[in-house]
Amino acid sequence: MLSRPKRTASVPRKRLIVEAGKRAAAAAVTAAVAPQAAAPLLLPPELAFSTATYLMVPTYIILSFFPRSKLSAAILDSPVVPLAFGIAYAVLAWQAWQAGSLEAVRQVIAAAQPLPDAASLAGLFQHKALAALAWLHLLMLDFLTARAVVMDGLRHLVPTCHSVWLCFMVGPLGLLSHLATRAAVHKLRKDKPAVASSSMWGDY
Repeated sequence: MLSRPKRTASVPRKRLIVEAGKRAAAAAVTAAVAPQAAAPLLLPPELAFSTATYLMVPTYIILSFFPRSKLSAAILDSPVVPLAFGIAYAVLAWQAWQAGSLEAVRQVIAAAQPLPDAASLAGLFQHKALAALAWLHLLMLDFLTARAVVMDGLRHLVPTCHSVWLCFMVGPLGLLSHLATRAAVHKLRKDKPAVASSSMWGDY
């Protein structure tokens, strides 16, 4: 009697091998096209935000309480603070461009009719890099306002401590406070009109 040929599992086994090979190839392709892990940032936005804020505190303490000191004069005359902010700002802007965050700015500007509205601009601050850029921008503008206030106060012998502290976070109010203080002091001292009306931006 002839024996029946034994069934082998060669066909299913080959099929499994082929399918496993396909899965491995697909996984390799997926890994190849997947975005690479983000490179470490030269200046993380959170670090720039907090460091700039903390460094401004002693600066304002010196300018407000010791405006005639040598250290205050060094801050007023030296380009160190604006230069440091400028470098940090440039690095953050470059990183934002590399990360594609500036594309959001371009889209807001492109959609403006004719200018961006508040809601569109508020949406930009969801990007950490853009929020840090805006914060450094405001801190620098406030510092320059405080610098002008201190220099004008020294020139006209007007107290500036309160106005400088207002400049720390609300620069326009600090400037308004100084102009009101200067006008009041000139009136109390009965200064000559030429002195009282001289521009605070003369040597700025």
